[in-house]
Amino acid sequence: MLRVQAHNILKLLGLQGVKRNTSEVDPITACNFIFSDDMVRDILKWTNIKLLNARTKYKNETRSEFRDCDATEMKAFLGLLIYTSVFKSKNENVNTIFATDGTGREMFRLVMSAKRFHVLLVCLTFNDISVRE
Repeated sequence: MLRVQAHNILKLLGLQGVKRNTSEVDPITACNFIFSDDMVRDILKWTNIKLLNARTKYKNETRSEFRDCDATEMKAFLGLLIYTSVFKSKNENVNTIFATDGTGREMFRLVMSAKRFHVLLVCLTFNDISVRE
């Protein structure tokens, strides 16, 4: 198991944690605790730029899996990523998660296609990659 490098850890000073009965929290509220609207906007900005760059590499630039993402879809995608940890699917193949033979997870198929999930997974970006050291 690899350790996360110290410069890749975001520390929020003064954050004391959530002091609320979590059994009363619905999934949308729980997701909003983790990802603020500002965070989602930043993720969308940089992910959509990466989607645009990916789109230009294909002859047919109108492929639906490379369309821009909106806030609702991004929150749904981030929620699915959280569910992959709940299901301990860290190293599971995307096609296995979306399988229709009874072994996959229906919730994932109901939210988006496997192709779209994979494209968003590859293009998910949290900041401007052109200015990284």
